[in-house]
Amino acid sequence: MVHAPGGRAVTRIKEWWSLARPPLMGCVLLLVLAGFGWGHWNEALTLRGQGKLAWVMAGWACLHLGTMWLNARLDRDDGPVLWGHPALVPRHLGTGAYVCLALCVACAAQAGFGVLWAAVFAVGLAVLYSHPRTCWKGHPVWGPATNVLGYGVLSPLAGWWVVGTAFEARTGVVFIGGMFGVLGVYFLAQFFQGSEDAKRGYRTRVVTHGSEATLATARVALRVAWGLGLGLLLAGWLPRPLLCVYPVVWAHDRAMGTVGSMNGSEGAQRAQRLILQLGGLVAMCLLIATLVYVWDSFHGEDVAGQATSSRHCQ
Repeated sequence: MVHAPGGRAVTRIKEWWSLARPPLMGCVLLLVLAGFGWGHWNEALTLRGQGKLAWVMAGWACLHLGTMWLNARLDRDDGPVLWGHPALVPRHLGTGAYVCLALCVACAAQAGFGVLWAAVFAVGLAVLYSHPRTCWKGHPVWGPATNVLGYGVLSPLAGWWVVGTAFEARTGVVFIGGMFGVLGVYFLAQFFQGSEDAKRGYRTRVVTHGSEATLATARVALRVAWGLGLGLLLAGWLPRPLLCVYPVVWAHDRAMGTVGSMNGSEGAQRAQRLILQLGGLVAMCLLIATLVYVWDSFHGEDVAGQATSSRHCQ
């Protein structure tokens, strides 16, 4: 069968888009928005910095595209993956990746000096993670560290930075909790792909310790993240109505303990469900915090970060 030129172009676009893992791009941009939202919530500010935020969002979208395309060029997946499916690697995928990474830096420069350096650092991590000569993705330490720094620190930090608020203890603890949350998700996204990583010669935790140990590590990291959140709630640094989420957190932790040793497609599907459930838990927290904010606003009381029991910011 002969394909029309237009049909070939559409096929190529679909291949590139599939390798970009679009659902994961949404998660990355939500991390940026989380930092932006926290900067406002912490000090109960009216909206500001939205113009710079637009540049950050554009830059981080380009960062995601470049990161995913470099990763696809390195891995050339033929097994199950999260948020997508294996696809042929286009000839010029690497060139497109580096163009996107350059665009990330260019966009970030429009948002200020701090965001610019966060972008430069993130781009450097992306290259070190997926370049064949460095291949930090396959390293037992640099692989997790890259994900924690890139997703858990630099992404929310870029959104927080454009708000222009002071960094203080509550923000520090929240960022540390976010780092452990990202670490937990990283290991969740890895525990099913031991055979694939072994074939590539990687020394990821799932290769060196097995799927059950990798899942147990994810569980510990997530327990630390939720534990820090619980500490902030009990100390009155976060709205205490969020305590009602913790029975669901306990149920999710129990569900992780029953997964056992899984690999291949079944493990990938289970990992994806667990990560989606985590997203649902975070959404529940945001909904409860919003309801508290609306209630306090309606009654003319202090709102957001100024309304917590400790009145930490005052």
